[in-house]
Amino acid sequence: MVAKGLKFLRKHHFVISILMVSSILRWILIFKGGQFYFPDESRYGIAQDATVLLLDGKVKTALLTLLGELAHVGFKVTALIPAIFENLLDTTLVLPAIFFSFFSILNLLLIWKIALCADAPKKVADFALLFAACSQVLLYYSRHLFPYDQAMFFGLLAILISQKNMVKPSLSFFCGVLSFLCFVTYNGYWAIAAFALVVNLFNGVKEKHWFWKRSTFLGLGFSTPLVLLLVLCFLVGKDFYNDYNVYLQKIVQGSFNEGWSLPFEYFWHAEHAYIIISGILIIIALFHFRKQKQKILYIGIGGALFIYLCLLIPSNITHTFVVYARTARQLMPFLTISAAHGLYILQSWKFVGRWLVNSVVVAILIQAAFNYQLSYKNIYPRVFIQEIQQLYPEFKISSKMMRFYSPNICQNNGFLITNFHYLYNWSQTSPDIQGELLMRAPHPVNFSPHLYDGYTPEERRVFRKENVEIVFYKLDSSFLSNHKKEIEKCNQRK
Repeated sequence: MVAKGLKFLRKHHFVISILMVSSILRWILIFKGGQFYFPDESRYGIAQDATVLLLDGKVKTALLTLLGELAHVGFKVTALIPAIFENLLDTTLVLPAIFFSFFSILNLLLIWKIALCADAPKKVADFALLFAACSQVLLYYSRHLFPYDQAMFFGLLAILISQKNMVKPSLSFFCGVLSFLCFVTYNGYWAIAAFALVVNLFNGVKEKHWFWKRSTFLGLGFSTPLVLLLVLCFLVGKDFYNDYNVYLQKIVQGSFNEGWSLPFEYFWHAEHAYIIISGILIIIALFHFRKQKQKILYIGIGGALFIYLCLLIPSNITHTFVVYARTARQLMPFLTISAAHGLYILQSWKFVGRWLVNSVVVAILIQAAFNYQLSYKNIYPRVFIQEIQQLYPEFKISSKMMRFYSPNICQNNGFLITNFHYLYNWSQTSPDIQGELLMRAPHPVNFSPHLYDGYTPEERRVFRKENVEIVFYKLDSSFLSNHKKEIEKCNQRK
């Protein structure tokens, strides 16, 4: 057993090393805070509430809480796992964040496996893993309580099993189930779920009867958990179709017209030179695709093109929903696979091939280090308030005041704090304050990738110009007496 273990470690030492480093980087980021900053993280709060009800034996009420809004309901159900441990162990939000970070880490492994199963040389798979591990887009969300990585995990797993030239209908059924789990965990990842179905349907099919057989079992796999969800909705009196229609009408924050361009702009601001290098390598892979159509390029370039069209058409053409950073990141696994193949092609170039490959790898690592430190420098409101209270313990702030949609300015014991929440638009920022400035920190909105999750181009321009800060003051007594009615007390919400 020991000999087999050592042999496995020697064979896969590169993959294991990358995954270990990626895990450590994510956990350091998590311990630096940032949880419960985005309003979308409130869905984990729903799981927390449902957990309390479950532990009190109120199962039906807990179910009603989980199904109160059907959007991303799969995430809320899965979130019960860390929420139960958090409740029993009385831990902080670090525990659930670490739980969800494992999906981010597993996605890196799945990208490596997908490349291997697409008949790529092991070197290509290793390059794909390295590119994915160096991606800022696949890193910085892991500090938050989001469903994105979990949904991507189900989608990528469905693509992985779909690449086998299988004759077992059960695999098509399983792919259908995973595609539904991808969609129901985060509805915005319907594109990657659909691509998994397409791959399963057409991979290795030579006879018509297999096409129809796969179609049947894919449909059964997708519809079985859907029927279960519909039954649950019926039992608790939820209108499934109306609920989803209401949800779709809410996806309008931002601009429909930039659906075609936002992924490129977002990737530039998140990845910088990394995405330029990847783009060049993908172009090289495309030229190679014209000469020799390989399975890995159908998955890599085909997947990127499929998902891009799934973003562009509903945004620019039908105006169904707006493209955001979180939906654009679906492209990244396929871009990394395509770029990895392009880098592998460089290796075969005479004289300069090896030198070019080494230069590209070094450039990617340097850019990744620069990108990552931008994430680590972010200070989020809850962390900032903890630092304040260590220095000024007389400043009290209610936990209710830290909830989403609370006022963005409050005062207590002669102190005032501003911009300590997620800012929906520039008009929410606070007016001029008269007093002694005690502490300040850049607001998370200054982290450029955050500006592509729901803000319009004009709002991004204003935020970049104004350089918003979280600010803590000792108020002038005259200012406080003149504005008592306008500024809510930080500790008055019980």
